[in-house]
Amino acid sequence: MLKIKCLSLALGLMIYLPGQAQTDCGREEFMEIAEISLYDWVESKSFYFFESKMAIDADGSPRAYHPEDIGLDKLSYAGYEGNWWALATDNDEPNGNPIIQGENDPYPGYYVSMTALGDRRYKNNDPRRYVNSEKIPYIVLPPRVIEVTGAKLGDIAYVYNRKTKRGCFAIFADVGPGDKIGEGSIYLAGQLGIKNNPRNGGQSEGVVYMVFPFSGNGQPRTLNEINELGKKLMEKANGWDFVNHCLPQY
Repeated sequence: MLKIKCLSLALGLMIYLPGQAQTDCGREEFMEIAEISLYDWVESKSFYFFESKMAIDADGSPRAYHPEDIGLDKLSYAGYEGNWWALATDNDEPNGNPIIQGENDPYPGYYVSMTALGDRRYKNNDPRRYVNSEKIPYIVLPPRVIEVTGAKLGDIAYVYNRKTKRGCFAIFADVGPGDKIGEGSIYLAGQLGIKNNPRNGGQSEGVVYMVFPFSGNGQPRTLNEINELGKKLMEKANGWDFVNHCLPQY
């Protein structure tokens, strides 16, 4: 039996019968980042949403960065000497020396790449602590969104690509720069039909992010857990109706 990895939904499938109540597609803007507006859906404020690009974040993959810059992504995106924001270091501070994976790690010789969300069962220098960009669908949010919405690492999202009409549940696993918004993991981009090479992939527009605040537990989750929890959240919030009926109107 083929296992569905992510849920997709083609727009325009919902039929409204005469006399049936129509969905209220009103939306309320509550903030803006980098000229991207964030909205509440007036009918159900269980989630907020925005539409933007998708840049590809390799963080958390054990082969994301390499001392010779042959990793999945450019080493400059991990930081620089004295300020490593995406690499685990020997003093757990940005000014420390980056930790290189040993022979018992997944990719010896590569750096240990971090995500903000981590599995506390493992130490900071263990690649298993971090959310693997190649295996888990995750999104990245800037600090200001976290401050305004109360979003927590581990929250669940549904991400929809207007161009391919493909959607996927995801987890909020990393924090990005304050002046940028619209970023997802290698796995997420691939499920949405987006070129997912961190060095030259991504999509410039047409990606809708629906984020359910207070839906996580501060811990990483498996792919099945993300999908199961995401389906429950979407059904409770009438989210499929929003995707099917409201998105085409915006």
